[in-house]
Amino acid sequence: MGRRAISRRYSIKAFESIEAGRPIDTLYYYWDALRKGRGAAPQLSDFRPFEIFPDSILKHLSWIDTNDENPENYRLWNHHGGRMEQILGSLEGQYVGAYPNAMHRNASIREYQLCKVLKRPIYHQIDQKMFGACRIYRRMLMPLLDERGNVVRIAYGIRTSHSHSQFVTHLDPQT
Repeated sequence: MGRRAISRRYSIKAFESIEAGRPIDTLYYYWDALRKGRGAAPQLSDFRPFEIFPDSILKHLSWIDTNDENPENYRLWNHHGGRMEQILGSLEGQYVGAYPNAMHRNASIREYQLCKVLKRPIYHQIDQKMFGACRIYRRMLMPLLDERGNVVRIAYGIRTSHSHSQFVTHLDPQT
């Protein structure tokens, strides 16, 4: 997959038209403003949304610490799991590699790695079915740099666009 294919698949222009006026749009434009016209991602030390935004915006913000070389050791923070949290419990501080659904875990790791390597935002939609719960959500990944220019955190805005549950007779982490 070349850079050209990635750009079509994860279009910022699509994001701008789909998410205009929504909380993840607000979070993205805050992140973008911190770049101060530079092409580079902003510094983690400059990213302070909890000092600026109300809870109505912050409830759409989560992040992953990505300073470990092994992506399975990335950690989830401020994760809003919705229905998945009701089933799995809190994912706060959990390692990405410990996520019980292998397909979702591996897809997420690829997305985080892509964002980390490219050092640019990535917008995508996820259609997820786990444990009888189905949801469609959109996520904007936004890399944050340390003083050496390494991506050490990925903040992400999230919006659930559809969710429903089916009757669950068992909890199999592989489904």
